[in-house]
Amino acid sequence: MRDPNEVKLPADVYAALDSLAAEDWDGYWAWPLPHASDARVAALVEWFVAGPEPLRAALQQRVTRAHAGTLATFAVRMAALAVRERSPDRLRLGLEALALAGEADVDDWRDAVRPLFPLRDAAWRIGVDARGEFIRAAQLARSRTAGLLARFVPRQAWLRFVERAALSAGIGPWKVVAAPDGFRYVPTHSASREEQEEFLRRVQRAREASGGG
Repeated sequence: MRDPNEVKLPADVYAALDSLAAEDWDGYWAWPLPHASDARVAALVEWFVAGPEPLRAALQQRVTRAHAGTLATFAVRMAALAVRERSPDRLRLGLEALALAGEADVDDWRDAVRPLFPLRDAAWRIGVDARGEFIRAAQLARSRTAGLLARFVPRQAWLRFVERAALSAGIGPWKVVAAPDGFRYVPTHSASREEQEEFLRRVQRAREASGGG
């Protein structure tokens, strides 16, 4: 029996969300920046942000681990574009994507935290109010994710310089690189130098396949 209090989402929103779990998103990390698929994710995130709270909650409840993986990748891609374009709007979209994705089950709570580092770094690089942006995203999130977003930006100004050095050296989950198509945050995942170089080769191949030269 259907719950009479269940909120029904529009069919196109169901379809947009479910498309994010499809196998054809494999390799999204290395796709050219920007890419037409970024606009597909952005449209869903913008619908989520604009909707009333019951619809936002209904959408959040449908997010699975597979959906969340694509949304997290999108968030980090938006962090890189925010730096390239000095765009607070790109940064905001990335944070909002995490607010949508955050309640999906993860094997390791650190998986929910990792995308926050590039977004925080991007906020500092483009000179926006990092704390304010994270708190605004937290207001769209639920429980655990809301707490992570609200608390993630520290007050200590010196930390940004420590993190900048760590990102440059690839210490931690991310490394900042000058990829063939521009500034990027590359996931290290304790990867070897050869694996990181293969990631950059994939970026170059994707760029060439898209006609980017």
